[in-house]
Amino acid sequence: NIHYKNAEISYWLSVKYRGKGVMPHVLKIFTQSLFDSFDLHRIWARPFEHNKASQRVLLKAGFNYEGLLRDSILKEGAFLNSTVYALIKK
Repeated sequence: NIHYKNAEISYWLSVKYRGKGVMPHVLKIFTQSLFDSFDLHRIWARPFEHNKASQRVLLKAGFNYEGLLRDSILKEGAFLNSTVYALIKK
C-alpha cells in the first residue's frame, strides 16, 4: 500500500474557542501521540485554500506547506482549491 505509514488529520473547533491558541496546542500533543503510538512517518492535512486560519494553525503546530491542489474538492457544486501541509516524524 503506497499510503502505509501516512495518516490524514482533520479538525474543527467551535467559533467560541477560536483564536485562543487551542488548536495548535492540541495538534502538537495529538500528532506526537500518533507518532508515539503508531508506526507513522507522515501526518498530513488538506485545508481549503481560502481557509487561512486553518493554515496558520497547521504552521503553528509544526506542519510544513507542501503545495496547492487546484480544483481538488467539489463542494456544493463548485470546485475549490485545497492546500497540503505535512508533519514528518523526527
